[in-house]
Amino acid sequence: MKMKRMLVTSAVLAVLLVSATGSANADPMTPLFLGTAGVGTILGTGLDAAFGNPAQLGMTQSDGFHLRLVGIGAGIGNNSVGFAEYRKYNGADLNDMDKAAILSKVPSDGLRLRTDGGASAMAVLIDGWSVHADAFAVGRGQFDRQIFELLFYGNADQSNWNFTNTSGEGMAGGQIVLSHGGRLMQAFGHDLFGGFSASYIRGLYYAKSGETQATLATQEGGLSGAGLANWTTAEGGNGFGLDLGLAMPIGPRWTAGLKFEHVVNLVKWTRNVRDRQYEAHFDDLTVDNYDDSLVVTTETSRPGESFTRGLPPAIRAGVGRIGTSFSVAAEVAVALRDGLGVSTKPSVATGLEYSPIHLLPLRLGASVGGESGWSIGWGAGLRLGPVRLDTGMKIDQGVWVGSGRGMSGSLSLDLSL
Repeated sequence: MKMKRMLVTSAVLAVLLVSATGSANADPMTPLFLGTAGVGTILGTGLDAAFGNPAQLGMTQSDGFHLRLVGIGAGIGNNSVGFAEYRKYNGADLNDMDKAAILSKVPSDGLRLRTDGGASAMAVLIDGWSVHADAFAVGRGQFDRQIFELLFYGNADQSNWNFTNTSGEGMAGGQIVLSHGGRLMQAFGHDLFGGFSASYIRGLYYAKSGETQATLATQEGGLSGAGLANWTTAEGGNGFGLDLGLAMPIGPRWTAGLKFEHVVNLVKWTRNVRDRQYEAHFDDLTVDNYDDSLVVTTETSRPGESFTRGLPPAIRAGVGRIGTSFSVAAEVAVALRDGLGVSTKPSVATGLEYSPIHLLPLRLGASVGGESGWSIGWGAGLRLGPVRLDTGMKIDQGVWVGSGRGMSGSLSLDLSL
């Protein structure tokens, strides 16, 4: 029985894993965004405004020359099991209660995985203008719940299987972003500031699965099954992006802000576009004959047509109180369509920054909704003269490192002259 289960598992995973791909990031992977669980439209000033709301570059102009020497961020997570379950069950002999407990956490539409990564180098800010170069990569994949049912229980209780909720999409690349903010006009007795972030995007790799399916049946002579996966890949493209922002002081120390993300965000993929197909099938497969090459596989690849793909548009709106040692803000964000790391489920976040002493800013935040469900963020900085080091972390559906269902972290090093 154990041999049959191992055989079934290996056959199914061999067919299905081709649909897991890597993709591109939507939210800034900066210490401020992660440490406040997503509140960057209002709290982001100075160089952080270039990654948050560009209108803040005009409203909170910083004197002198500011340089972000390096900024890096990465994250991983899923919608089902967390790090605590992984530590508990990894390497253990699972009984029926353990299997039922794990399966109860996998939604009916399957397990969704995510990976995120981002890096910035030599971001510059001077007189309301900013230029920064970024690299990005994110992964999104989905696996049918029946895969895990088969993995845990074998095919003894069910003779036919159909794995349809399996898919993946990904994009990786780099961009150069020019941002500027300034006063637009006076409205309701206050100055209204506007800003833009215009980017040239260089796509490095894209992959998306199309039709993906796999079936398995228990028959009198053994196991029979088949799998089909279609996906498109590209190895280069060029595009442009545009973000717009507004900001206005609405009272002593109070600010309101609005950002339209990805008003334009399109990459035309033209280099080495390929339409790929992978097929596999086997009949009357048993423990006794599984070494007899009964699994027949076919892989084809043909040139594909150029296509355009980018990040979905999104809206962020927030309000906050900005002080010298204590700032707090709340923000609402929603994407106008699903895709590439963002969700049409609205998210609400609130975060604060507190400096008990000038050289030690502390951050804390929480969010609900969106792709993560709910998250807790925390971080800290260190100001030593012209040098500033910042760190931030966000835990999805958890509080501490090692808990929750996902974790993202970021670090940046700035220099002000």
